Amino acid sequence: MRRRALLLSAVLTLLWMSGLAQDIESPPPEAEVTDLYPAFDDGLPTNILDVMELVSLAASGNPELEALQDNWRIAQAIIPQMEAVPDPVLTAQYAQIPGFANPQFIHRGYVQVSLSQKLPGYGKIPARTRVAELEVEVRHRLYQELLNSILTEIQKKLVELYLVETKIQIKRKHQFMTDHLIRVTNIRYSVGKGAQPDLVRAQTERTRFETELSELWGRRKKILLRLKYLTGSETLPEGRAPIPVQPDEIELELEALLETARLYRPQLWALRAQLEKAEARRRLAETEDNPDVTLAIMSRWFEYRPDGIMLTASISLPFFNRRGYEYAVIEQEREIEKTESLLNEALAKIEYGIGDKLVEIETANDRHKIMRDTHLLQAQQLFRGSLKSYETGEYDFDSLIKAQHTLQEVELSLAQLETEASLAFKEIEGMIGVVMVPAYQFQDGRMP
Repeated sequence: MRRRALLLSAVLTLLWMSGLAQDIESPPPEAEVTDLYPAFDDGLPTNILDVMELVSLAASGNPELEALQDNWRIAQAIIPQMEAVPDPVLTAQYAQIPGFANPQFIHRGYVQVSLSQKLPGYGKIPARTRVAELEVEVRHRLYQELLNSILTEIQKKLVELYLVETKIQIKRKHQFMTDHLIRVTNIRYSVGKGAQPDLVRAQTERTRFETELSELWGRRKKILLRLKYLTGSETLPEGRAPIPVQPDEIELELEALLETARLYRPQLWALRAQLEKAEARRRLAETEDNPDVTLAIMSRWFEYRPDGIMLTASISLPFFNRRGYEYAVIEQEREIEKTESLLNEALAKIEYGIGDKLVEIETANDRHKIMRDTHLLQAQQLFRGSLKSYETGEYDFDSLIKAQHTLQEVELSLAQLETEASLAFKEIEGMIGVVMVPAYQFQDGRMP
């Protein structure tokens, strides 16, 4: 009799447990990364945007780059003009000589033809040619600097795009988790174990996620529009942002980065070429007082018969305007001093900028490590415990939502810190003029 009672008690216990299992919906399937979230579709493209493809589009389609490239070609076309001497001058004259002294010369006419050639003073043509060649170098470096700036901005926009897409993923998985909570709340409410305000609160949370996701999708469209403008392309390839390289994967030292900037930054090369050009213009100003020589040959004809040939040579006299030439030299010396100051200022700004970004990277990495190793684990444990307690009826809905908010804020902060460090890293690459990530690297690490 006692054994029968024990068997009956065991059967009733199993039936009660199976009924409880039916009241509470089974937990969602585990995701690949964490067991807190169900598998979900983030709605983003599956392809990855290729940085080099975007840069190639910009190099061939960006209107600002095309304008600088045209200026570069214009400067190249000026060099042959500077190497040439002035055009020779052909002069023809016809005159009637009145016969006041001798009547036999009345209305006797003559024709005079001359050919003259001006020869610039000593050293003027080589000096002008050198100035033109350095102008080509300056415009070429300015083209490279703009290309470097566009590459830097494209990479920064891709990092920003990665942040927005990461936030979309975080919001989407929490939205799917909210859908799970709505199902659990419905089941609890249907069996009399939940309150209607909990269901309303869950629906409100889902609406909030939809609003925030709509804003994030709008931000993503704006970033893609900016990338479209930078590349000068009518359409962009479909894809999501690549995962940015974290700065802690590469050794960064201020002195090494500054030396790299001195070697490869196009802006510094442009300023050095500008300095050489100013020095060449000073040498040109020093040759301007060298006198020009004009040679001419002249032939005169009376009644279609040659009357003689005359050779003439004329020379300019710049000595009477010596003061003007001296001030031209002084002007170019001031230009040299100004360009040297601009070069030193650019170096100082690069050094400060690199140092500032290194501090940002170090700070972001430290904060990210602390948040990842401490805050994230605590937030996950809190949410996991709150979810289990809510499903078993031991926890109120408001506390669960607060735990979810805490976890979401920690995940968003981690993504923000990752992208802050990556953005600072991309700005350092722009300041030194070298792409330090092998996957993005040009030949020899420099801009074309």
